[in-house]
Amino acid sequence: MAKASEWTMQDAMKFVFTSPAVSDRNGEQANVVDVINEVSIGLFSGSKRLNELVTATNNVAAGLHAIAEAIKSTSKPSDNE
Repeated sequence: MAKASEWTMQDAMKFVFTSPAVSDRNGEQANVVDVINEVSIGLFSGSKRLNELVTATNNVAAGLHAIAEAIKSTSKPSDNE
C-alpha cells in the first residue's frame, strides 16, 4: 500500500472501515458493512423473539380472561356482589 501521504480517498476509507484482525464469513477482512449487517441480523432476530413473546403473553391474558368470564357466568348473581 502507498504511504499515507499518497493515499486516495478510497485508500483512506478502506483503511478506516476494514479490520485486518477480523474476518467476515467469507474469510475476507471484515468491514463496516459486515458489522452493520451482523447488527441488523441480531436486531431482526431479537425483534422476532420479542414479537413472539408479546403474542404468547396476549394469548395467556385472553385465556385467563375467558376463564374468569366462564366462572363469572356460571355463578349465582349474588356471588358476584
